[in-house]
Amino acid sequence: MPAKVLLTALKGPLEGTKYRFDEPMLCMVGRSESCMLRLIDEAGDGVSRHHCLLDIKPPKASICDLGSRNGTFLNREKLPQSQTRELATGNIIRIGYNAFEITLIPARKCRICGGEMPDLPPGSGSRTSRLVCDNCIRGGKENYAAPAAKTVLFQTCSVCGQRIASSKESGQVWHEDCNSFICADCLNNHDDMNKTFRMPEMEIRRGQNVLQIKNYRVIKLIGRGGLGAVYLAENINTLERVALKILLPEIAVQDQCRDDFMREAENLRGLKHPNIVELKDCDYTGGALFLALDYCPEGSLREYMIRTGMTLKLNTALDLTCQILDGLEYAHNVQMEQMSLLDAQMYMVNGLVHRDIKPANIFLTRQADGSLAAKISDFGLAKAFDMAGISGCTRTGDFSGTLGFIPKQQYLNYKYVKPEVDVWATAATLYYMLTGKTPRNFSNPTDINRIFENPPSPLWDYNPYVPKVIASVIDAALDDRQTFRFKSADQLKFALQEARNKI
Repeated sequence: MPAKVLLTALKGPLEGTKYRFDEPMLCMVGRSESCMLRLIDEAGDGVSRHHCLLDIKPPKASICDLGSRNGTFLNREKLPQSQTRELATGNIIRIGYNAFEITLIPARKCRICGGEMPDLPPGSGSRTSRLVCDNCIRGGKENYAAPAAKTVLFQTCSVCGQRIASSKESGQVWHEDCNSFICADCLNNHDDMNKTFRMPEMEIRRGQNVLQIKNYRVIKLIGRGGLGAVYLAENINTLERVALKILLPEIAVQDQCRDDFMREAENLRGLKHPNIVELKDCDYTGGALFLALDYCPEGSLREYMIRTGMTLKLNTALDLTCQILDGLEYAHNVQMEQMSLLDAQMYMVNGLVHRDIKPANIFLTRQADGSLAAKISDFGLAKAFDMAGISGCTRTGDFSGTLGFIPKQQYLNYKYVKPEVDVWATAATLYYMLTGKTPRNFSNPTDINRIFENPPSPLWDYNPYVPKVIASVIDAALDDRQTFRFKSADQLKFALQEARNKI
């Protein structure tokens, strides 16, 4: 049984109605046609067009008021408009004259193997069989006593600086001579535990003891984020320089999550195009996942624009956009053999959708003539995070910058993964290159209403020096009121090239 979130109407015209959510999604509540949970007629009395937002991540959920006229109430408390509140089972939400009760239901898992189990009709099977999956029953494990759960603690290794999930069985120890915690990898690799090494901040001389990553020599830290850190590193076998993305140990503490993530990431190694950052390796060490990726010396497009302090010249912006579209056209139509996470069988995949195209995910390198070249980063990793159960990595509910680069359709339905969402986001990225702004400006969660009530601002509002023929194509590409104008990356590229030829 997958995890669920239930919303039960206790009061109002919808009394007795139940809404079930078993997938991650954003549920807009209000009177507008764009709302997933639409309250109209008598149920709509006292309800704003876009009243509140439920962020569903079964078995968790949160709620945010969207600046409604009469307010959203949680257990009789009126929610502040700028805050998100976590929900718990038994919470009562009042919207207008409607009252809804929240029930959070965790996944039903086999007590032997930990695998997810399907729903069973009430009263079916014995009490034991409801806790054991069919595979374990067939394997004679129905009466197997699962080992007691381990207590897992996080400690920071004083040698490599990593946060490690430790237990008595893990091999990590508290080193009394150093009065500090030492991970198992460092115990095996370092003779003198009186020396303390940290995750490197500056460039490191060859031969110096540094963060130990299998098959790689770490050179320097080049970036940090909410999920971990990125280092410039060198493959000790090929001497090739790579960007080593090390994810925090917390997201890899569950073996199943780690294995699912690595298998899904491994599937992406066949994705090869000059305008896509290549995933060269995926492994784990010291409890942390790491990815070895193409190294792009100029950093991300966002970093480049911040560093230079200016928007891009028209020709440069158009060249980079066409390269991004080339990478997308390839990925949207590529045929790849992948291994299923469910049954480990090989199957063919026809096309991949990125879902998170934005300046922070476009990386830059220099070509032989000195001009900039674009590479799309993290292609396919959004799906890898989702399938591994790692939350908070690429979600439409993240207000840290992604919101300005997704169309209305994708915001309302996180599972909306058609290629045109990437095309729209590329047009938004071009808009950003030429103006330094997003098509819709969001400063906090209460600004979400703008995505439903206001169309994207015309490009000329911020940069009237862009030729009208180019601005018209960009504005048309960003029109998400009904359907998307450009369904494929090639269509937008052709329109931009035609407009460019008219200048």
